[in-house]
Amino acid sequence: FGPQEEVVDNQQFLGFMVWAGVEPSMEIIEKMRQEREVEVLRVRQQREAYERAWHKKMKKFTALSEVAKKVYDAAPPNPGIASGQIIAHFSYLCAGKMLLDESVPLKPLSHFGLERVSEKPRPSPRRGIDLHRALLSGSITMEAKGTGFGADALELKFENKSSQDCEVAIQQ
Repeated sequence: FGPQEEVVDNQQFLGFMVWAGVEPSMEIIEKMRQEREVEVLRVRQQREAYERAWHKKMKKFTALSEVAKKVYDAAPPNPGIASGQIIAHFSYLCAGKMLLDESVPLKPLSHFGLERVSEKPRPSPRRGIDLHRALLSGSITMEAKGTGFGADALELKFENKSSQDCEVAIQQ
C-alpha cells in the first residue's frame, strides 16, 4: 500500500479482519468477488490464447516433420536409419521465428554440409571400422538421447552386436 492508503481501508487485510471478529460490509465483499471474477476471466483468456498459439505451432512442427520424413525417409537404406526429423529440426532452427508466421521451407542436406554416405562413400579409417559402416552392417547399434541444447545435451550409446571385439572409428 502507498503512503496515502490507510490500513483500515486496505482490502488485503480482510481475512485478518474477519479472523479478528470484524464483519466486512456487503459492498466490500461484492467488490472483492467482482475483482476476483475479472481476474479469473483474464487468466482463463490468457491461457486459452496461449493454448491456441501452442496448437498452431505444433501443427506447423508436425507438418514440417511430415514433409521431411516423406522426402528423406521414404526409402531408408537400412532399417532404423532416418534423417527426416533431424532435417526438419535443422530447417526449423534456420527459420528462427518465421515458423510462427508462415510455413518453413525444408532445407536440403547440402545446406547443413551433410551428405548421404551411400552417395558419397567415406575413405576407410587407418584403424578400425568406420562408424557408418559398422551401423549399416549391424555390427553395432546406436541409441541417442537428447536432453536439450548445448554441451552435454546429447548422449550416444553404442552396443557391439557381433561376437568379436570391434574398434569403431569416428571420422571427421
